[in-house]
Amino acid sequence: MSSERKEEETFCEENTPDVTELRKNLSLRQKKPSTEKTACM
Repeated sequence: MSSERKEEETFCEENTPDVTELRKNLSLRQKKPSTEKTACM
């Protein structure tokens, strides 16, 4: 049960293909160190 919750929490921290693509797009638009936070939201 808790494994599912952990996946959601670590989804942002882990380098999943979807997240990496979002990060790339965001980094290209705005080069900022807080790209990870934006990718999460």
